This record gives sequence, structure tokens and C-alpha cells, in this order.
Amino acid sequence: MKNNQLTKEATLQIVSAINIRLKGRTNPLVVSLDGGSGAGKSTLPLIAGESVQYHLFSFSTGTGLTPSSVTDAPSKVIILDEIYSSLSELSDVVDFKVLVDVLPAVCRYRSNVREGYADEAWHKQWDSAEDYYFSVLCPPSSFDLIVINQ
Repeated sequence: MKNNQLTKEATLQIVSAINIRLKGRTNPLVVSLDGGSGAGKSTLPLIAGESVQYHLFSFSTGTGLTPSSVTDAPSKVIILDEIYSSLSELSDVVDFKVLVDVLPAVCRYRSNVREGYADEAWHKQWDSAEDYYFSVLCPPSSFDLIVINQ
């Protein structure tokens, strides 16, 4: 397993919980897969209803979104695998909220490995935003499932 991937146990927990919620559904299940940068969220390979087109998030554009869009194929499960995907503003869209929980030091290490260097200025700004998000806006008690991914 690579350092930034979900463990087998975490993956099985998430997939099992999704499969239970899919029983009897006729429309896609929208899952927010939330967690800190470097938690391993983006390594869960699930997509599932209608084609969807969206813009990826990017700090470098100044607007928060990339100029070009991405299109994904239909699916029974739609996974929003990004920090902030469990905000209350999305509650009318999201059916199931999952927190991928990892110690902050592990997230920082994985993020640095993924980027290829330690960007202390970025961490100084981003880490405090993540801390606020997970302590005030979306504390662990607001999630339907918490998986540990150490």
C-alpha cells in the first residue's frame, strides 16, 4: 500500500456501508468522502447514474476552479472526494457523509510526499482552515461514518 492510499479495512468499511444504502434505491447515491489533505480520500475508485461535467478545484487559478471541465460516466454511486464536500450547503445533494480520519501529522507527511516537497507556507494557511472546518463547520459528530486510515 502506498502511503496516501486508503487501507483495505477503511475501503471495505466504506464499500460495505455504501452497498447497504444502495439497496432499494432507484436514483444514484451521493457520497461525500471528506478528510484532510493527504488522508487518502482520492484513492477510493468508485463512480456510479448520468454523465456529470464539472471543474476541478485549483488554488492557482484565482477563482478556485480549473478553466477546463471534466466529464465522468454514469454511475449508481457518485462520490465527492474532497475536503469541504460535507458542508451543510450540500446537504440537499449528499446522501451519505464519510470522514476519512487520519492524524494531522500523517496527513501533512502524505501531502508533502504527494507534492514532492514540504511547503510550510501552504501548510501554515491550509492546516488552520482544515482545523476550523473539522472542529466548527463539520465536526466528526456530523458524519454518518468515520473510517480510520492510519
